Amino acid sequence: MWLYIPTVLLVVFLLSIVSNKMFNTTYESLPEIDQKMLAELSSIYKQFEQSEDPLWTDKYSFQTQPLMLIKTNKDQGILQKTAYVVNVPMDNDFFSKEIIVPKSLGLPKIYRISLLPPRNLKTWMPNNSGTLQLKDQEIMYYKYYPKVMNNPELYFDFFPFLLHESFHIFKQNLWTFDNNDAEWIKNYPEKSEQYALMGIEFKLLDQAMNVNEPETI
Repeated sequence: MWLYIPTVLLVVFLLSIVSNKMFNTTYESLPEIDQKMLAELSSIYKQFEQSEDPLWTDKYSFQTQPLMLIKTNKDQGILQKTAYVVNVPMDNDFFSKEIIVPKSLGLPKIYRISLLPPRNLKTWMPNNSGTLQLKDQEIMYYKYYPKVMNNPELYFDFFPFLLHESFHIFKQNLWTFDNNDAEWIKNYPEKSEQYALMGIEFKLLDQAMNVNEPETI
């Protein structure tokens, strides 16, 4: 009986590759939740292209960052269903297939990748985001699931939470104090001026919560 296990695993592995290459390779043929995710990603990218400097700074372009988007069954899900890669050169990758998307979305090339290769093992952890090495570069992975796309909890919508997590990965690791997404600040300057600045920041954030005009914020 044990002799059949390697054969079964090999068959599953090959079927995964063939299925990824052969079926549902256009935007219109994707599941509704995947179409919605790509449409929202398009919206994010377009906003950065049109208002890059007001959103962050002209030194940061989220729409060019390497990204893997993984569909799971729930928050911090381990069971993965699909994974898409953006802004990573995957043309000659055996385990990927380009998904044809409408030009109106204005997205870069979208690739769906097989979930089984060992390079994806890090993404099977019970979390929602992180980083891994792919094609000789560090990329961000981010998980989405039905609830976060259709009925998200407050502040956990796909759009803002993706940007929130990407800020930790792409920007916070450049900070002087809590860099590399640290949970605490080593050698924090415990001075009255620093605490006064924190008070002003919190006050401004409180005011921003009650304002809807982008210009005022």
